[in-house]
Amino acid sequence: MTQNVQGTIVVVTGARSGLSEATVYSATKTAVRVISKGLRQDVKPYNLRPTRQDY
Repeated sequence: MTQNVQGTIVVVTGARSGLSEATVYSATKTAVRVISKGLRQDVKPYNLRPTRQDY
């Protein structure tokens, strides 16, 4: 049985711009975005809320 808790999961991503060879960086950042969206659905029944912060 799972306890009824609530909280926030913070996913932090970097914000780099102006890089001409940023293919891998962009792909990784997109993957983190997609995983965060999936995580939101997975943890919704547990009253947890993921949020993504760009810096």
